[in-house]
Amino acid sequence: MSGALAAAPRIAILLTGAGIGQLATVEAMVKLPTNVSIALSPYSSDLERQAADIRSEGHEVLLDLPVRDPDAPLGSAGPHALADGLSIEENQQRLFWAMGRFPGFFGVSGQFMGRISQNGTARSALSEIQRRGLGLIDYPADDLSIQLDKDLQPKSIDEALQQLEQKANSRGMAIGVAGTTPLAIDRLRSWSAALASRGYRLVPVSALLHEDG
Repeated sequence: MSGALAAAPRIAILLTGAGIGQLATVEAMVKLPTNVSIALSPYSSDLERQAADIRSEGHEVLLDLPVRDPDAPLGSAGPHALADGLSIEENQQRLFWAMGRFPGFFGVSGQFMGRISQNGTARSALSEIQRRGLGLIDYPADDLSIQLDKDLQPKSIDEALQQLEQKANSRGMAIGVAGTTPLAIDRLRSWSAALASRGYRLVPVSALLHEDG
């Protein structure tokens, strides 16, 4: 890439929890730019077909790994969620179950910060991800990331997208994270339409991994 856009601040968008709402997932894959990355929940049905469809539309695919919040009720993250209250072996089995649900994902995303400890049993199981050469995205912990849909109101998402641009300006790159919902898809579609004209470059999440900033 040449010209001003080659040096433009880079923004990646990660849609999480895809697949469970199959209609919203289809809308995301066909309505949003191909550089938007989509993370599939292992609890979704017909995952291999959904992953193949997402890739056929040009999007990269991640595995959205369920992790139990210790302050939430048991089972709140589903029956296969990783948790520090489990043994290393049980966490490994749950990780392998999730990773075996569909092929072709380049990395694993999840909400790990505040849910598992640095030296706990779940963190030990996660080391398998790096051993396999996969990317690991802990999006609440990444200081490049902004949760776009904390408040499910159009104005709030639009304001979060403005903050995302500001972070990209100051850091050179930023990651916006949102659930796969019709509202988030609608606001992202409108926002991304003129992104290049505002001086930003939309890139896949994988393009920002292993970067120092």
